[in-house]
Amino acid sequence: MDQRSKLPRLFRFLQLVSSQRRMKAEEIAQKLGVTKRTVYRYRQDLEDAGFAIYSDGKGYQLASAPFLPSLDLEREEAIALLLVADSHWARGMTPYGQTLSSAMEKIKSGMQPDIQEGLHETTKDIAVRQEPQVDMSGHEETFQTLLRAIQNRQVIGLSYCGVSDPKPWQRNVEPLSIFQCWLAWYLIAHCRYRNSLRTFRLDRIHSVRTISETFVPPRNFDLQDYLRNAWLVEQGDDVFEVIIRFWGKAARLAEELKWHPTQETLSVREGHCIMRFKTGGLREVSEWLMRYDDEAEVIKPECLRTMMRERALKILEVYEADDHFE
Repeated sequence: MDQRSKLPRLFRFLQLVSSQRRMKAEEIAQKLGVTKRTVYRYRQDLEDAGFAIYSDGKGYQLASAPFLPSLDLEREEAIALLLVADSHWARGMTPYGQTLSSAMEKIKSGMQPDIQEGLHETTKDIAVRQEPQVDMSGHEETFQTLLRAIQNRQVIGLSYCGVSDPKPWQRNVEPLSIFQCWLAWYLIAHCRYRNSLRTFRLDRIHSVRTISETFVPPRNFDLQDYLRNAWLVEQGDDVFEVIIRFWGKAARLAEELKWHPTQETLSVREGHCIMRFKTGGLREVSEWLMRYDDEAEVIKPECLRTMMRERALKILEVYEADDHFE
């Protein structure tokens, strides 16, 4: 067999035997599209490479041994890993906070003392500042349960409380994907009650339980395609072409930054530019535009212009009121 086709199958074999449940050779063979004899050879190849894979009659499973061999990191690679891990862990961005911290300590413990000191001297003068994030440090169990349910195509029961909900409600959903965007982590799932795709913020899930029922995911679902029409998270019922005119400092920021995959920015004259993109998340776009004050104007669609006008009037009402809080 061509090594280029064999390596992906070996890696997939490792993924399968790393799952929480044990898998028989017949099931692994079916998932890999190979024979049982080939599965036996793959196991031997991986064991020869240092992976401990055991079978007790119920199936194969990876033993609790190091998943990766020793890493031969360059100094710059180690700095990059330490910076990313430190910034994410310090702000609780990831539900794998404790796990990430433990992994980085293992990497550092394998370094020579003088190299550790050198890295410390380098990284202490570098900082990564990020916008506010939801603290995910207490949600690792929820994250892991959802991830296993996605991998095993298991229906789950959620107790969920949205930002406008007075109390949590119960739903059975079919989990499809997890993604991180700006403030928080989100679950995309098919809600059986609404009979449609819904997005749930992970930190607003009060409890999650797996149900002894599996589901078949929709063939046409693709995470990147699903997110493409959102501005951040909001999907909306329709996709709009949005055109915005920027000037002053806002024009420079609009030209410098890539906010959306469909974005096109055109400089029309010095200090002025036009941005075009397509999205269904008009509410999120209106929130984003508020940061540019009087240096941005929505050209289209008209419904977004109306939304911005209403936001401006509500803010004006707040600051013109005589009974302000003191």
